[in-house]
Amino acid sequence: MKECSPTLVRKEKRYALHIAYEGDVKLTQAEFSKQRVCAARFRINTFRSLFRDGRFTGKLKQAQRQSGIGAKPNFWRQMNGLQTHIVHDTAHQIIAFTQKHSADVIIMEYLGKMRLPKGTWGAKRLRAKLQFWAKRRIQTKVTEMAHFLGMRVSMVNPANTSALAFDGSGWVKRNTKRDVAERIGCWLPSFGCNRRLSL
Repeated sequence: MKECSPTLVRKEKRYALHIAYEGDVKLTQAEFSKQRVCAARFRINTFRSLFRDGRFTGKLKQAQRQSGIGAKPNFWRQMNGLQTHIVHDTAHQIIAFTQKHSADVIIMEYLGKMRLPKGTWGAKRLRAKLQFWAKRRIQTKVTEMAHFLGMRVSMVNPANTSALAFDGSGWVKRNTKRDVAERIGCWLPSFGCNRRLSL
């Protein structure tokens, strides 16, 4: 790995020296039929609920009432810092899960931009943006970490990813709780994938 120029970063009253390294990374060369692709659903615990309960937006609104509408950099620094922590923590949990199951490929759904309903503006628009999962940042972080470990990352169309069986054997039927699936048809040959991870 080649060492790049260091960067001095200030975090509140502390300083840190960030050194980046660049080099060629060899991804897994396993045959397609022998690649393990994770497809399990698991819960990722994050601090996203802090945005949902309106704690930060409430403090910001109270500060604006007292001193008028302004930049309020301290509040935004806290919210942006928490959002960054959620992104990094989520990516680390995903990579840890794939390493635990010795996955060769990580499959992620290609999701479009966030669309807010008409008439959403002001504080309501702010809360919606904070509650929205930063999927693009998480996907970028996971891709960087996966490539460093030699794992491949593939983006797929999200259409029918929950309605079709993981091995391409056809459609599935789910119960009322949508936690158990049963195959109801067969229309494609098996791709030889063991598991797949849907994000």
